Amino acid sequence: MYISSCLIVFRFQRYEMAVMKLLFLACVWIGSTAGHEFFSSMDQVMQLVEEEKNLLKLFSSYISAEEESLNTLKSDLQTLELSVNSEDPERAMNDPVAVYKLIRRLRIKWLSILQSTPISLQSDFQEWLQSDLPKFPSEEDLEAAAFGLIRWQEKYKLYPENIGTPLSANEAFYVGKVAYQQKNFQHAFHWFMHSLRLLYRSESLRPIQGVTRQQLLEYLGSSAYHYGSPSVTIDFNKHLLHLDQIMQFADTEINLLELFGGYIDAEEENLHFLKGNLQTLKWRINSEDPEKSMSNPTEAYKLIKRLRHDWLFILQSTRISHYKVDIQEWLHSDLPNFPSEEDLEGAALGLIRLQEIYKLYPENITRGAHFSSDEAAYVGYFAYQHEKFQHAFLWFLYSLKMLNHPKSLHPIESDTKESLLHFLGSSAHHFGSLSVAVDVYQQLLKLDPNNEEIRNKLNETNSTLQLQNRTLEPDINTLSTTHSTNSYEALCKGDTDQRTSRRQRALSCRYSTGGGNPRLILAPLKEEIEWDEPRIVRYHDIISDKEIEILKNISRPQLSRSEVLIEQEGAVSNIRVSQSVFLEDDAIVVVRVNQRIADATGLSMETAEPLHVQNYGIGGRYEPHHDTLDAENDRIATFLTYMSDVEIGGATVFPEIGVALKPKKGSAVFWYNLHKNGTVNSKTLHAGCPVLLGNKWVTNKWIHEFGQEFTRPCSLSEWE
Repeated sequence: MYISSCLIVFRFQRYEMAVMKLLFLACVWIGSTAGHEFFSSMDQVMQLVEEEKNLLKLFSSYISAEEESLNTLKSDLQTLELSVNSEDPERAMNDPVAVYKLIRRLRIKWLSILQSTPISLQSDFQEWLQSDLPKFPSEEDLEAAAFGLIRWQEKYKLYPENIGTPLSANEAFYVGKVAYQQKNFQHAFHWFMHSLRLLYRSESLRPIQGVTRQQLLEYLGSSAYHYGSPSVTIDFNKHLLHLDQIMQFADTEINLLELFGGYIDAEEENLHFLKGNLQTLKWRINSEDPEKSMSNPTEAYKLIKRLRHDWLFILQSTRISHYKVDIQEWLHSDLPNFPSEEDLEGAALGLIRLQEIYKLYPENITRGAHFSSDEAAYVGYFAYQHEKFQHAFLWFLYSLKMLNHPKSLHPIESDTKESLLHFLGSSAHHFGSLSVAVDVYQQLLKLDPNNEEIRNKLNETNSTLQLQNRTLEPDINTLSTTHSTNSYEALCKGDTDQRTSRRQRALSCRYSTGGGNPRLILAPLKEEIEWDEPRIVRYHDIISDKEIEILKNISRPQLSRSEVLIEQEGAVSNIRVSQSVFLEDDAIVVVRVNQRIADATGLSMETAEPLHVQNYGIGGRYEPHHDTLDAENDRIATFLTYMSDVEIGGATVFPEIGVALKPKKGSAVFWYNLHKNGTVNSKTLHAGCPVLLGNKWVTNKWIHEFGQEFTRPCSLSEWE
């Protein structure tokens, strides 16, 4: 009866929405307390006066703490916005430095921020809420109010839109859930549909905390099914199928930045609202005489109303902000897509690998991009753990230079000068640069003259230094460049023998029909001889851009870490840093590519391995190796197709013959791994150089011996 009367009042009075909601809650409260005695003692009323005063103090402390926390978060947001907005997404995909910084921000900084957002600095508020929650209206009261709306609908045949008081998407959703639980599926459907419309309308202004589009679609489909409308159910299930997305790391950070910015905006707006309430409540409480509150029923009513409505709303606002739930739900649902600690280590080691191959200093590898002190130190830590002491030293030194850099304000994670000097001294000592270690230890003693451990290290190092020849001491500040011109590293850097270059210039190119293959008569292949012995052939435009994109799209969901053969078993190894997948002949494009390889080489594909697609990672490489397996029916030949251009690095090099082949999108290189007599051709030793800038995609087709008896007959000669 109470609820029905209130709803009639709501329908015909035209008040502000906030006033209408307040009256509705008051009516629900009166209806829920009928027949009960609440606060029937003036002594209890007096206790409530003291309780409210305590709440006011807690509330004021809460706002102060939240303001301080928000100022810190706003500073972090500005720093992160600079980091994200200064990076081109294309560069972030192709540049290992940008990828490393992205992964590190997601793994270290963003996780730290996300984990800190749900923790209020004022736990007293939460303790009070838990201890005094039984004094507030129950969930049954709210359910009764919602059910009153449904009964009113049934009596007057009203749609949700006809009810005078405007409701939010969450409020409409709750009424729908009550109707659903009461098995009133038609009314439930209409309420869920109304909530969905409100949700779409609200999202253009501000994200709604609580109900999600997916929840509404699921309830809509289920309500329609139970009501007996299967066609409507199918429509909503189709919508649900389009909600699943796979988020990439770069998209993840953009979404996080938007959420974090929205979180801060919502918190600022919420705090502004709470501060207004605080001032109002202070004025009301301070203007009241406690004795008057005990004797005047009007003032007692005002006190009870504040506690049961205003303070409940305020406490709920402090416990659950508009954005905290969104962030936490997102965090828990998407945490598996976050970079792991292994991802972070792999990114750092990728940078170190690039340094080793291309002889780069930290200043070179960052190419002018700002690297904060802690980002540089993190790379140094991994180099130190892997006993790469020279590179560790250079990264710690770079970190020390950046420690007081103007752009390093408000770091989320920072390293002190003392800790960096410790690592610098230890790295120099392990590398053998004892004079450098002595200089570092002396700097440490200036910072902490009473540090006996450092003093002992300094004395020991000085003693060792006096006994050895300083001219033999390695220079830790300078990377060594003494390598053979035909070595793997030299070829990756582009250092080739002039005789090799002259020999390559003498080679030829032509249009090839594959020995009269009918499929190539009208569309011959562009064939270029890259080397004569062993014969290495490049085929240009062997695969189209459209076919490349299809292969990439097929492969992406299935990629996993590439393995190498160790004792006849596949295993993950640092000598091969890429992800790959074998593609069976399930897709038409795979069948077409395999047929084209057969036409170009003249070899049978019956015993060949499936098409192997690879994508190289940060500093991705494959160290010198032969493709052979040392087994029966071995890999007689390799057909390597480049599915992308690579800006810097990523060449396929043959150290034994001094040849470096640069990736060219759409082209492929082919060579025989075995002599005609079945033995391994040692000159086919090859490697994939680390990718310094770009995104390297390739496919491999490893062709086996069986089935080639007539196309490439065996020879008994030990020279063939």
